Amino acid sequence: ISPKLSELKMGILLLIRANQDAAEIFPDNSALQLAPYGNYYQSLSGEESLRRTYELLACFKKDM
Repeated sequence: ISPKLSELKMGILLLIRANQDAAEIFPDNSALQLAPYGNYYQSLSGEESLRRTYELLACFKKDM
């Protein structure tokens, strides 16, 4: 379980960083069109294990 939690932590940090970078690029939020949560992780590059972690996180999107 510990490796999966580490991957989840890294994935969340990457998402936060990507969100902050997007906010700097698009200061006007109306100009930024975000993909649905279910497709967001598919557009990210990286290792297969991180993609699977994003899939797991997407299961909880109804609680966000």
